Amino acid sequence: MIDFHIYIIIMEPHIEPVDLIGMVPVAAHMDRRKGEGSMVSATKLLWEENLRRAGYIPRPAEVAALASGAGKFLVEGLPGTGKTFLAEVYARITSATYIYHMCHSWSSDQEFFLGIHVPSVVRGDADNVESPGVLALVARAAENGPVVVCIDELDKAPEAVENLLLGWLQDGEVPVCPGRSIRTNMKNVTVFITSNGMRTVSDALQRRCRRLFIEPHPQDVLGEILAGSAAAGVIKMAIKVMAEVAEKDGATPSLQEMKNFLHEVEGASCVADVRQALAGWAARGTSGREFALHGKPRYLDPLWGEIRKI
Repeated sequence: MIDFHIYIIIMEPHIEPVDLIGMVPVAAHMDRRKGEGSMVSATKLLWEENLRRAGYIPRPAEVAALASGAGKFLVEGLPGTGKTFLAEVYARITSATYIYHMCHSWSSDQEFFLGIHVPSVVRGDADNVESPGVLALVARAAENGPVVVCIDELDKAPEAVENLLLGWLQDGEVPVCPGRSIRTNMKNVTVFITSNGMRTVSDALQRRCRRLFIEPHPQDVLGEILAGSAAAGVIKMAIKVMAEVAEKDGATPSLQEMKNFLHEVEGASCVADVRQALAGWAARGTSGREFALHGKPRYLDPLWGEIRKI
């Protein structure tokens, strides 16, 4: 049996129902927008401001999805576009308990409902043989307050896992043994299910969720996010040259890859060092790697020029 890990972050609940993170009363936003729009517009404004304050630069799609008030989200997009980070930030904004679970090709009902903790069996520790699955943990946490659960990269898991989720999304029932189940207080639960598009998520699961597709940020927004990671000129040229190289493999560099690349080229002593960093962080296949190491990326020399100014 393969062990698995669930990470939980506990956050303090709100004391007063002001704004989404207790910063600005809703009435203040309504006064500001008086005569300009509806409560929906004000709610969107709240989400946009609070996402930014929490360190997440939102696109219109995320703001619209969160303002919809849905409790279940299917978030799709390329790796590195911020799908998991959105769930983390949502939990922070709403002061909810955050429960995270990464899916794998071997994911099964034991990970989601109730399994056996092998080390306890080996030790003969009868009291800790049962290992609660992620949905059992959500059900228990929801008894005490709001919970945000992120089921990450569902597209990696077997399709049978989706069938396990369907019933829970519908009625909150978590079977823990034959004839016994835990009922989840779904009013206290917000669900984020993410997918990188390795396979199509079932139509039945899609119908139960508010669907959200996250596009990669444009280059000017990436520059805003990366500000402070390096000199402004280095960041600007790095974004452009990484996009050039990644495009050769039909890919888009993630934000984390960009941060790692910037960190590595800080110590570059020649253009060859920059090329190696490009091959290591921007290329995803043979075409990108060959282009990074031996090709003529348009923004390579401008990037090296900015690095030499440091």
